[in-house]
Amino acid sequence: IFSKVELTERQRFQKVRPEITVYPVLTEEWWQRVSDEWKDVFRKVARFKDEPNLLEINRLYDMDRLICTGNGINEYSLTNLEPLADLKNLKVLYISNSNVTSLEPISMLTNLRVLYCSGTKITDIEPLSGLTQLEDVDISACAVKDISPLAKLANLRRITFYETKVDSLSALASLK
Repeated sequence: IFSKVELTERQRFQKVRPEITVYPVLTEEWWQRVSDEWKDVFRKVARFKDEPNLLEINRLYDMDRLICTGNGINEYSLTNLEPLADLKNLKVLYISNSNVTSLEPISMLTNLRVLYCSGTKITDIEPLSGLTQLEDVDISACAVKDISPLAKLANLRRITFYETKVDSLSALASLK
């Protein structure tokens, strides 16, 4: 459904019928709030030529993969993940070598299966604890000490954490 219904009404409807996506999910106002750094990333990834229209903006919502490293993207300019909080269809996210400090904005991306955030300024992975679909996580070269938030992620198949401050694997003993 593509609609001009107000955001609050769409959100109310989504709570009642979560299986139906009401467009626009992302609005022009959302785009205006996005930092210039993230706009640059989205322009490159989605291949926007000019300012995107509403339909193009909503193509971002439908993305299942976002790779913010290489391909001319200046990942070092990224300091937060705020715009990603609304990209509910993301399954794969690479934000390695960025200056991101918190994973909190992606804590509700329940479809996320792969997260590479090595070489970032992240110290806390607690926001990942509810991402039950996660299969592959790379937190290498981060100042993470505690990996216990990953202990309840039954689908986790691979965790990479070299050059971290992790000194015990006991928290992961219950993983199967």
